[in-house]
Amino acid sequence: MKQVRTFLTSPQTALVAATIAFPILFYLYFVWDSPSRSISSPRNITVIVLALIYLVICIADDYLIDWDNKLSTLGFIFGGMGLGLAINFLAEPGFLWIILLPLVGMAEQSLGVVGRWAIYISALVGASGPFVLEQGLQGLSSAAFFLPAILFVIVFSRLTLSANKAQRKAELLTEELEAANKQLGEYAVQAEELATTQERNRIAREIHDNLGHYLTVVNVQLEAAKVVLDKNPDKARDAISKAQNLAQEGLTAVRQSVVQLREDPLNNQPLPDAIQKLIRENQSAGIDTQLVVEAEPRPLTPNTNLALYRIVQEALTNIRRHSNATTAEVKLSYLNSQQVDIEVSDNGKGAADTQNGFGLMGIRERVNILEGNMQIQTEPNAGFTLNVSVPT
Repeated sequence: MKQVRTFLTSPQTALVAATIAFPILFYLYFVWDSPSRSISSPRNITVIVLALIYLVICIADDYLIDWDNKLSTLGFIFGGMGLGLAINFLAEPGFLWIILLPLVGMAEQSLGVVGRWAIYISALVGASGPFVLEQGLQGLSSAAFFLPAILFVIVFSRLTLSANKAQRKAELLTEELEAANKQLGEYAVQAEELATTQERNRIAREIHDNLGHYLTVVNVQLEAAKVVLDKNPDKARDAISKAQNLAQEGLTAVRQSVVQLREDPLNNQPLPDAIQKLIRENQSAGIDTQLVVEAEPRPLTPNTNLALYRIVQEALTNIRRHSNATTAEVKLSYLNSQQVDIEVSDNGKGAADTQNGFGLMGIRERVNILEGNMQIQTEPNAGFTLNVSVPT
């Protein structure tokens, strides 16, 4: 039923129906009002029946033929032209030639050069032929009247076809561009994550190499001290002193590496500015993400700032990885002077189970450490909303 309503309300259906129905109705009025003609004559009844069949066939073309099948298209258009010519030559010369114009438009959009010209000539013959039969050679002058109408339909159809092709090409390019932008955003996020992983691996290797080196040398010095402890105590003490210094150097190197790992990602930025960077990363992944800050931001403790930053970071990462969302929003609220509220929501596929998953477990742990509250609102295909409140 929905397809029928769409078909009946289509502008193309209305245009074709009007083009054909108007001359048919005009012909009926012409015959009905003429004292010398009878609407009940077999000839006029045949014309009316054929005209109604022609009307139905032309406006239901998409349901009757496969436009991608060349033989089906040729059969429909040339069959329709044959029916239209029969109607025109059976009827009294008049306005019924207009019913051939939709076939001219179909031919322009669907047939090759030879097929199109065959339809053009057939339409001109169908329009002027009845006048030639009735008036003789003088009826050929009618062709001069019909030809501009046919040319108009040809030009209009060609322009429409060019516009449709341009529109389809633009839509295709837009889809390709959107896909490329989304993929580029995903690559950017992956590149950032890869860079982070590589940096962590580098620092881990430094810890391993430095610590391994120092421990190896310390072990050698202690073994040497052990060997000479009874025979040469001074040399043993010297070896132990060297081992102690090396252990201190190794400990300092490890601490430096750990500091790099635990470096503050906010880099002394206000929390909204740091979150805005996460928003841009999400946008680069093709998700329209917005940050809303309610009330004037106020200073928070470093631990609270870092925890809230990590919570938003993990929530946005989950959106990119699991939600299939197109839009997301982060709301940071300072309205309550006793707490800070964060809401992260998206329009994605939601979730049925919110208990599992390392990301949510990590968020719960951070919230619990801050003695805050965490709530989740989600259903399958109904988006996902994370609410976190922490005291200040």
